[in-house]
Amino acid sequence: MSPQSSIDEARLERQCIRLIQAVNRESHSVTRPDDGIHCLCSSTVTTIAWMYMDLERAVRELKTILSFQQADARIPPRPGAPGLISPLIASVFRMVYHGARQRQRSLESPLAGMVVRFDQFHMLLQEQHSKHNLHQSEDDGVDAGTNALLVQAESDLADVAIHTGFPTQQIIARRTHRAQAVAEQLWRPELRCFSSKRADRTWAPLQGHDLLPLWAGAALRHQARALYPAQLRPGAGFWTAWPLATRPCNAPDFDHAAAGQGAVDPLLNWLMVRGLQRYGFSDAARALADATLRLASRGGLCQGYDAESGEPVGATDWAPTAALVLDLLKTPYDFNRW
Repeated sequence: MSPQSSIDEARLERQCIRLIQAVNRESHSVTRPDDGIHCLCSSTVTTIAWMYMDLERAVRELKTILSFQQADARIPPRPGAPGLISPLIASVFRMVYHGARQRQRSLESPLAGMVVRFDQFHMLLQEQHSKHNLHQSEDDGVDAGTNALLVQAESDLADVAIHTGFPTQQIIARRTHRAQAVAEQLWRPELRCFSSKRADRTWAPLQGHDLLPLWAGAALRHQARALYPAQLRPGAGFWTAWPLATRPCNAPDFDHAAAGQGAVDPLLNWLMVRGLQRYGFSDAARALADATLRLASRGGLCQGYDAESGEPVGATDWAPTAALVLDLLKTPYDFNRW
């Protein structure tokens, strides 16, 4: 099957729904049907599917995730684990909130009560930054993807806050300062791409998450115009036979079948459909959305896919992939939900 082959969207939708139902544990979702470990990061993405299937269940998932928030406002990636959950949780929160406003207004009140919890989490993330307003990892490196996700998370939190009467001035200020820092400090004009920094402040090798300033709207217009032809056109940069690779195809250690070294990550694809559309690259956004659906149709709902052959990579029956595919099926690729 080639990237241009048609798919049975109705069949693919049924597969997604069945998998989400199979990982349902009533209060939360797990990553795979036979998985006994609750991963809050997987729950975050799976909530997107529940938004379409059962809004009350989506709200319950968010409540469960927030129930693990610690006294210092941390939300761990797994119950009791070190580290922090992805800022993407606030973007998913906004999706559910607007779903409730449109379809089930009785859920607005419990969702509005979550705003203060997310704001506390974002303030904690704000504390973990350098003097240049960039979030740092525990090893003191600066990750372009994490900062981009946080820029968008602040935008999404501010949007819900406006509707609920929660003060937005500090949220918007955090978003503005971080977006400016990403554009000014993480852009590499010689590579025409954003890049992360190691703890010793040297540049790290390019990774797929370095594209996420497009998702967040943190890239300046001239940066987006330079990045697209260098990194996101067929045969160049990250755009492989089955896009997107998680490493540039010309990187010395590129491996089209290895997770994180080149293999397709459905989450990156989902984020970049919006990123491309946001900056006016509509044809590429449509092509990426279609390729992602075809990968799932031909290879199953997997953790990843070979960037050259399209074959499955990693675990099968992967609930986060089912949620992202369901969203692409249910929502036009150019829909401006953000």
